Amino acid sequence: MPRSRPTVLVVEDDAIIALDMKSMLEQCGCVVMGPASSIERALTLLESETPDAGVLDINLREERIWPVARALHERGTPFVLASGYSRVEVDPAFQSAPLLSKPVLISDIRRGLARIGILKDGG
Repeated sequence: MPRSRPTVLVVEDDAIIALDMKSMLEQCGCVVMGPASSIERALTLLESETPDAGVLDINLREERIWPVARALHERGTPFVLASGYSRVEVDPAFQSAPLLSKPVLISDIRRGLARIGILKDGG
């Protein structure tokens, strides 16, 4: 069950987008974990805390986000995916995760978090 202010892990390798995402999540009433700019950093953060949700950029430099998505899934933590590409190959195990198209707006964040049960009625 989410806390009164849900903690959301942000994994995004673009620093400006990560700061925008952090700001939008805070405006939605969330506490931000990270942002992490790499899979390694995200997995390190997950060793010390399990967030209520995640917002994950699919492409981190030359890597895909799937190890982090798998770690969240194993903990029962829902997440939304984000991508700036029009055609995205989503790992079949995570096809049900909401997909946000970049540039992400605060309304997209609210809808995505509502779809995974973190915010009520889109915020």
